[in-house]
Amino acid sequence: MSERYVDHVLTKINRRNRKFGDEWPSSDSEDPDYSPDQSSKNTHDSESGGSTDVEEDKCHSVKVTLKRKRTSTARTSSHMKDLDHGSNTDLHRTAGTLLSHVKNNKCHKKSAKRGKIANPNKTKKSTFSTGCSTHSDNTSSVECPHLPPELWLKVFQSVVRNAGPLPFLCRAAKVCRSWHQLCSHPSLWYIVDLSYGWIKSTDATLLWLSQHRLAHCREISLAGWKKLTNSAFVEFCQNSPDLCSVNLSMCGKLTSLAVTALARNCSHLKDLDLSSVSADAVSAQALKQITEKLGPSLKSLVLSGNCFKGFNSVLNSLMDHCVCLERLDLSNCIFSTGALTLNIERLQTSCPSLQILQLTGCQVWAPQVSQQVQEKAPGFTKLMQLGCSLSANDIFKRLLHNAKQLKTLDVRRSVSILPKTLLECAACDVEELFLSESSIINYPEMLEHLFIKASI
Repeated sequence: MSERYVDHVLTKINRRNRKFGDEWPSSDSEDPDYSPDQSSKNTHDSESGGSTDVEEDKCHSVKVTLKRKRTSTARTSSHMKDLDHGSNTDLHRTAGTLLSHVKNNKCHKKSAKRGKIANPNKTKKSTFSTGCSTHSDNTSSVECPHLPPELWLKVFQSVVRNAGPLPFLCRAAKVCRSWHQLCSHPSLWYIVDLSYGWIKSTDATLLWLSQHRLAHCREISLAGWKKLTNSAFVEFCQNSPDLCSVNLSMCGKLTSLAVTALARNCSHLKDLDLSSVSADAVSAQALKQITEKLGPSLKSLVLSGNCFKGFNSVLNSLMDHCVCLERLDLSNCIFSTGALTLNIERLQTSCPSLQILQLTGCQVWAPQVSQQVQEKAPGFTKLMQLGCSLSANDIFKRLLHNAKQLKTLDVRRSVSILPKTLLECAACDVEELFLSESSIINYPEMLEHLFIKASI
């Protein structure tokens, strides 16, 4: 056997046995598991003499392989020990490297496709080495530690928490078989946002995801899925009973069948966004199914940008059942009666936990009540955000009653609000105030007193 071939084999073995990190030996003499034997001495002697024996080379290769296996086992034990002590620094570092490399590799593939014909001198392909596959000589690999599946799962969970499951999981699933299995783990698909166009917004896509990935999904956003139909969404609701938050804004093809399917199958639902959907999807019958069946658990209901018929019955049902409601958004809505009939004092009593009330862009009418009833009402004691475009100062005053926690106030296009009402407001820590196109800007001297109050 030639001396050049022996040097090539030894160089290749040394590269494969290269150690990483300060805790690994930098040479064979520092490795406690290594002990030179006669076969290794013979091998070195054969190198100096220019010839060697084939059987001794095989024996040396077997011993080096066993040494490499022991080193790999030590690495895995070290990683498990770090995990037991609660140190997640390496996991976060690996997750960041993994995420950045997957993104960069995706961009590299796209640019390579564009310049495939015009670039005859092709550069080396960048790959990510996981220990699951080998790479040819014309590839440059990014080395990462050989971790057991449970540690890789923690790395993936860290990436998903920071960047979301998509498009990372779709790309990582193509790396190797073990990663493909990890990418289907339910814990990686608890919170899914499909509104950014990472995948095709079709019925077939949602059906495949619901059957293979979203069985334990808790939060999902399908905003902008204009082609989504009732049949696919109903099956999705049946396959995902653990849903707590659903965003269906701008899903124009959905009807009341989809909304009733939510009420029937998703008993844990807390947040629902039905903004800018069809009139049938927000019909009185469909919305009352939501308030009656999900009322005790419902915390957020967004209905902005819709047209309603018979909404008074929906509002009455909401005040009867949704005692834990924290957010109600009716901004920019059109009502068949011309205005929203709002019993302010009853809403204050029925929904004491309300924190966000948005009525901007819609006409509001409140029935008259005596001054005694207004004073006895508890008010919105936890209200933090209020948006309204009112034409009556009396309604505004009743909405602000006892709202001491108010932080954001939006009264744009309110033509009848007096600055005196703002000065008498119980809130002392308002951080955001929107007054454009309102009647308050016509009283600059009162605004000065208002700003002085806010600065105290």
